[in-house]
Amino acid sequence: AQRSREFAAQAEMERRKYLVDELKWLFKQMDTNKSGLLSLSEFVIALERPRCQAVFVALQVDVDDAVNVFNLLDVDGSQELEIDEFVVGLMHLKGPAQSKDLELFMKETQRISRTFRKEMGQFHQRLEEIARGLRSPSHTSHTLAIGC
Repeated sequence: AQRSREFAAQAEMERRKYLVDELKWLFKQMDTNKSGLLSLSEFVIALERPRCQAVFVALQVDVDDAVNVFNLLDVDGSQELEIDEFVVGLMHLKGPAQSKDLELFMKETQRISRTFRKEMGQFHQRLEEIARGLRSPSHTSHTLAIGC
């Protein structure tokens, strides 16, 4: 039993190493300007090539919405993917539940974004009210009467 677990663990390590090597190779193929960074346009164009599509299919990563996949991989928000973001991100995204998870994640992100914009609008309005109050003649005379 112990030998079987060791064999399974070794096989999993080898499978992961192969996958990491394959993803590094894919990144280099997609990085057409050889900058060491993958832009959104390079990503989208590369996904039109059958070899790139095949890797994503093998990972069970749905790239029908390439822009959202790119944005999920772009953890630092730089609008470019470094090789580590690409490899680690795809290792986490792989699997059949990913597309449903991605859809839920995107909906939740949109909901949070709407709430944040609404709250920021209310905050901005309140700041404007405070600023108008500070500029009003009654506030200025009150300040002068206090001796400030």
